[in-house]
Amino acid sequence: MKYKLSIPEPCPETWNDMSPSSDGKFCLSCEKEVFDFTRLSVSEINQIISKNKNICAKINDIQLNQSYHRPMNAGLNLTGLLVGTFTLLALCQPLHAQSNPKEQEHITIDSLKTFNYSNTSKEDFIKIKGKVTSKDGLELPGVNIIVSELRKGVISNENGEFTFDIPLKAYEKNYKLTFSFQGFKTEHIDLKKRRIMYNLKMKEQIVVLGGLVVEKIKN
Repeated sequence: MKYKLSIPEPCPETWNDMSPSSDGKFCLSCEKEVFDFTRLSVSEINQIISKNKNICAKINDIQLNQSYHRPMNAGLNLTGLLVGTFTLLALCQPLHAQSNPKEQEHITIDSLKTFNYSNTSKEDFIKIKGKVTSKDGLELPGVNIIVSELRKGVISNENGEFTFDIPLKAYEKNYKLTFSFQGFKTEHIDLKKRRIMYNLKMKEQIVVLGGLVVEKIKN
């Protein structure tokens, strides 16, 4: 079963002013649990939706623009809409991004297995470099820069700068550089053989708080 999520009426409350809870935050104004969807996988989102009604959630714009799938036997009861009951307002703040709700597409260096280049020489690589900033020019340290197909990556330094030895075969197979950082949208850049400098201005993700509407998508 396919479905999509929306928040028609965003909440005026502020996430940081709410009390911490096991699933996200507790809104004293509404006296209600607010689930933090921004850090959840699709399977975790499915579980919450199947077990709760009138859900209030914190969710990012990428998740709202995606369709979801849940097996028919997994207990998701969608006979139209599950509508949150409280009025809400859009909230814009950094969060961990996930560009792809399939399993939250935020890849970190720690999650990678080092690729074995023991049989390659220096001539088999092209050294690239670059700098990662926000759209306002703020230097971003700790950005994960990854070639996911090679299971290899680096992290930007305190000035947002990085260097990366890219194997020639990455260019031959049209691989991409993936930039991932908490609070910003994941970005992908094509590797080009004659290009050495890769500077990037990352865009912040938009976060929305509010009563969640779950709508079944007809096949």
